[in-house]
This record gives sequence, C-alpha cells and structure tokens, in this order.
Amino acid sequence: IRKFFLNAIILCAVSILMRTVGVSFNVYVSNRAGAEAMGLYSLLSGIYGFAVTFATSGINLATMRLVARALGKNDGTEATAALKRCVLYALFFSSVATLCLFFGAKFIGIKLLGDTRTVLSLRMLAISLVPIALSSVFNGYFTAVRRVYKNAAIQVFEQAIKIFAVSALLSLLLNRGGEFACASLAPGGMLSECFSFLLSLLAFVLDKRKNVKSSKQGDSTGLTAELLRTALPIASSAYVRSGLVSIEHMLIPIGLEKNGLDRSRALSLYGIIQSMVLPIVLFPAALISSFSGMLVPELTECAVKGNKRQIRYICERSI
Repeated sequence: IRKFFLNAIILCAVSILMRTVGVSFNVYVSNRAGAEAMGLYSLLSGIYGFAVTFATSGINLATMRLVARALGKNDGTEATAALKRCVLYALFFSSVATLCLFFGAKFIGIKLLGDTRTVLSLRMLAISLVPIALSSVFNGYFTAVRRVYKNAAIQVFEQAIKIFAVSALLSLLLNRGGEFACASLAPGGMLSECFSFLLSLLAFVLDKRKNVKSSKQGDSTGLTAELLRTALPIASSAYVRSGLVSIEHMLIPIGLEKNGLDRSRALSLYGIIQSMVLPIVLFPAALISSFSGMLVPELTECAVKGNKRQIRYICERSI
C-alpha cells in the first residue's frame, strides 16, 4: 500500500507540473499566434480527440488489467502473450482511425467544422494516432508493474519536445496567416507524440527484458476474449462521451456567431475559453486521476489472489 501511494504521489506531482506548464505555454502561444489561431486549433481538437479515443479504444486500461493479472500469478509467459495481443489491438484501431482522419480531413474540415483552414492540421495530426495507441499500451504496462516514474519521465520529455517544436514552427510560420499559425501547433503535437512513443518503446523493451521472465506453466488461452471483454465496453462508453465533446466543440463557435459575433471574434473567444479558462477550472482533476489510474493494477492483483480484505483497505484509504 505504501508503494501504491508513493506511485500515486509521483503521478500527481508530474500531472500538476504538466498542467501548470501547459496552461503557461497556452498563454505564450495565444500571445504569439493570436486567440483566433487557438480557437481554430481548439475547434479541430474535438475531432482529433474523438480520433484518439477510437485509436486507443480502451487499450490502456485493458493492458493494465491483463498484465497485472498475469504478474499476480507470477506468469511471465501470460504477461508477454497479453502484451502482444494488446499491441495488435492498438495497431488495428489506430490504423483505421489514421486512415479515416487523414482521408476524411477535407470533408470534416469543410462540412463539419466549416473552416478549410483546419484540413491541413487534421491530416498532420492523423499521423500521431498509431504512436499514441502504442504508447497507451506501454503506459498501461508500466502502471501495471508499478514503475510509473517511467511514465512520468516520458510525459516530461514529451512536453519539452512539444514546447520546443511549436515555438520553432511559430517563428517560421507565424506571418503566413491563421491556417499556418494553427498548422504550427499540429506538427508540434505530432512530433512530441512520435518521440514519446520511441522513448516508451525503448523503456519498455529494456524493462521487459529485465523484469518479465517466461514461465513454463504459462497459459494464454482466452486472453483475446478477455482483452475484448475489458477494452470494448470501455471503448463504447468513451466513444459516446468523446462524440458529445466533439459536437460541443463544433456548436459553441456556431452559437457565438448566431448571437452577433463574426467568425474571427467567435473563434477568438472560443480559443480563450478552451486553451486558458477550462484548463485552470479543471486543474484539480490532476489529483483524482492520479489515484484512479493506480487503482486498476492494485485491485486486479488483489482479486487474482482472492485478497478481498486488501481491496477494501486500498479503496477506503484512497477515498
């Protein structure tokens, strides 16, 4: 239980740091690119968020549960088999999401978002979907084995790459109009996700080789069905939730325009709300998400061992 709370505190501290840096950086970008560019990027973020939801489709939580269950039985072979299935699952959904977003960007930008300036950014962001999905698998693995400090280090690295890339691109593209100001934000995020994936992959390979040993009694029977039973219900609810958020992102600027604002002013106000106001309002969620994310492997391992008393103890202390 002490290790559980220590890991949760590490995640909490990093989450608070990242949110603080994120809000500060949003202020910097808004001052450089303008509130309209931030509004334009926030507008397409709803669609991109749904694409990320589909690309991951509950794989992070499923990886946590399957790996924690295998390691709770000291079965390295089952853990390895589970990870292979999780990677294939992530590759399938993220590839479909990438193709849909890349080739559907023009339709989405013109028909759904009503702004052709979003098309280029949507196509660039589509490239990041496969790395994001695979990183979710590795993130779930590190949480399951209670080495969340590696996830924390990767998050810091990812944010640093994003800040550097976006700042450099803003300097190059800022004078070319709103589309390119928005487009300077998209590749920055895409590059940071790709570098984050490469670092996660390297850390995963080194960690697994050292800490996950094969076992003769390993049994991978039924793992695919268990993966689907875990991931798909989570994915289904996430699709609905993310879909509603995407619709919200599209409707707010339209509503502002209907109430007398021109397109530029509507996007500017929307950009301020999404990039600076809401991140501060939702800041306390960093505390809750850190603990809730750590609960999954702890409770799974206790359930495998039939330790109901420990499950009650952890839940009571967490609440």
